[in-house]
Amino acid sequence: DATGTVHIEFPFVYEAKLGEFFQIWEKTFNQNCIFDYCNGPEGTVKMRVNGVESNEFENHIMRDRDVIEIFYE
Repeated sequence: DATGTVHIEFPFVYEAKLGEFFQIWEKTFNQNCIFDYCNGPEGTVKMRVNGVESNEFENHIMRDRDVIEIFYE
């Protein structure tokens, strides 16, 4: 929604991976790239989940109330 919150609703238990969200958008997201920004001399893709650095990237299973931050710096 407009707040940056992703709402996932299923009528059954489903462990949605963050990468699936990007696949729906047809956008690249993994440990090496976010959209057209890929690891190299200009920056590196980094991710934090609930304030803690994470290396799960596209494999992160989204949980209720997760705060996921993706950076390219």
